[in-house]
Amino acid sequence: MNIRSPDTFRDTREPGIYFCDPPDSSPIKAETLESQIIPWAQVRQKIPKAKPILPDWYYESSVTLITGGYGSFKSLVALKQAACVAQGAAWFDSIPPKKRKALYLYLESPGGLDSRMEALEKDGNFGRHDVDVDFIIKPPDFFQPEVVQELINLVSSNAYGLIIIDVALSVFGAYGGSTTEHMGEFMAACRKIATETGSAVGIVHHPPKGDSEGSHGGMEAFNLADTWWIATKKEDVVTYVNKKQKEGETAEQLRLIAKPVEITNGTSVVVEEYETKPEDKLTKNDWNFLAALKKVTETMATPVQAKDWKELAESRYKLPRGSFGDS
Repeated sequence: MNIRSPDTFRDTREPGIYFCDPPDSSPIKAETLESQIIPWAQVRQKIPKAKPILPDWYYESSVTLITGGYGSFKSLVALKQAACVAQGAAWFDSIPPKKRKALYLYLESPGGLDSRMEALEKDGNFGRHDVDVDFIIKPPDFFQPEVVQELINLVSSNAYGLIIIDVALSVFGAYGGSTTEHMGEFMAACRKIATETGSAVGIVHHPPKGDSEGSHGGMEAFNLADTWWIATKKEDVVTYVNKKQKEGETAEQLRLIAKPVEITNGTSVVVEEYETKPEDKLTKNDWNFLAALKKVTETMATPVQAKDWKELAESRYKLPRGSFGDS
């Protein structure tokens, strides 16, 4: 089904409620509601399963939310994803997506955009002219219906398949909106853009203070999104976990680490997949066990027997019985 055909479901300001034709202004509400009824036999034809734009992350006519604290590579991830979609290149080990144009609303510290894009080019071994990503660096007013309609027209006329908003708080800050009071309105505008153009809308957002779960301003953004990925950072490694997946089974987690790239004016970074090392499987107690064992073997003149080590581990180092198999 052509997403832009006249019989396409249009989206109201309330996410998830669709109708075949614009609401009838007739005072007879029963007729208006009856016109919206979809027989079960027609559901699959009227509401087809969304096709992936980037598997597990972005789907046609859908909204994806990406949340994570400072330093969790949100912009690096979103830029790389936009480049992959625009070039038709694989996102790490995924099947290469269909090549589509991407529109990136880079609304936070645009001064670093050029260096990040150059790093992406060199890391991916492609030229910027080969990547069909366009940028907007001034926040549009998502709270004004005429501006939302202008965005819809822009996306449709340029055939953008992916729209990234980075970050959502820049929109709220620019127009004095409260994330607590106006998040529903913002998400409805994103939903309207997605459903009326057939594109995927990705929203980069911050978590609440001191909490890696949820999103700034409450859980409304999560509730209204189709897909939600959350990033948490531990030392140098960032783990992305798929918390919500409306289009199917939740995807496996993705672990990323920064990779330095030499650019014209110095060094920038990109993200690469982190390869799990054997020591990553060790618990804090395992590390305490190994540190104690290392100290014993360095200070004792004779080899430590298993029975002696077991007694030392429990008495001298106060390690729980069974630590690391007592081996």
